Amino acid sequence: MVFFRLIISLFVLLFATQAVAQLPGLETAYGRLLDRTRDRIQSQNLISNGASKTCHTQALDIRADGRIDITVVFGYMDVSGGQDFNDSGNNLYGNGHVLDLDGKEALRSLLKARCPSRKVVACGFSGNGDTLTKRIRDRWSNTSLRVTVRLAAPAVTAYNSHNVGSYAAQQRRSSENTKNIFLSGLQTQDATIYMGHARSGGGPDFSPPVLYNNGHVNYSHYRSQRDGIRSMLGALQAASEPSSVIGVLACKSTGLFANSIRSKAPGSLLVTASDLFDYNDILPTGYAMIEAIVSQRCSNEFTNLVKVQPGSRNFINLFY
Repeated sequence: MVFFRLIISLFVLLFATQAVAQLPGLETAYGRLLDRTRDRIQSQNLISNGASKTCHTQALDIRADGRIDITVVFGYMDVSGGQDFNDSGNNLYGNGHVLDLDGKEALRSLLKARCPSRKVVACGFSGNGDTLTKRIRDRWSNTSLRVTVRLAAPAVTAYNSHNVGSYAAQQRRSSENTKNIFLSGLQTQDATIYMGHARSGGGPDFSPPVLYNNGHVNYSHYRSQRDGIRSMLGALQAASEPSSVIGVLACKSTGLFANSIRSKAPGSLLVTASDLFDYNDILPTGYAMIEAIVSQRCSNEFTNLVKVQPGSRNFINLFY
């Protein structure tokens, strides 16, 4: 009887964990958003034929060792005082929810989906976990390249109250692990992309938010401590060769982070945003960056592809 009760308790705990892991319908909505992004890229002839003598060196250097390694890290994407998101009349998230799990799963599904044509390359990956791989043809030498995309997201569940409550210890470990993946990526990967909150200059951030008693984010804390950007700059400073491509896809990241990041990684291509930015912008831009990297775009092609998303042309900034 004791054993039977134990089995029942474990089943209930497992079911409860799975039930709160993601928000109903949100991954599907993000998937449709990413599908439209892929289709938009596919419909436009954004890549020139053959090698170009004026191609920016990053498109060449990033695959010099016969492989392309990309780390895509989601920040802890809480909704704290933000607007609700509606899709087809359904309210999919609101205050107190955390979105990075659904964002990561939607991106992984798209990367693993069958490539609809040869006009897109960031698809057809294989892998059961958060590390996806595929082989492609080098655009310049026609040799085989191995591409690896590693995904990471910190949230344990889609509910901040759970992550700071019954799952607090697990959340601390997940936040620390995701942060370390990001910092390591900056030092060892060809490209590292962050998609999350800027925390008013205190990010990148992988932990539940510091809140006032009224539930609003304590931005003064983040502006004062600046733990995220300090850690990032420290990793870049210590890197023998920082990532060739760095994306900080977060609100107003151009003004908040661009100059300091460029001072530590002057040879890297940096992608930031000059305005407010949510997952409706972040996910398409992140996927477009992956496509541009894997298809080995030259600088002008890279810029055109990343800025092809509706509304993004005026606030996505690329620094070569």
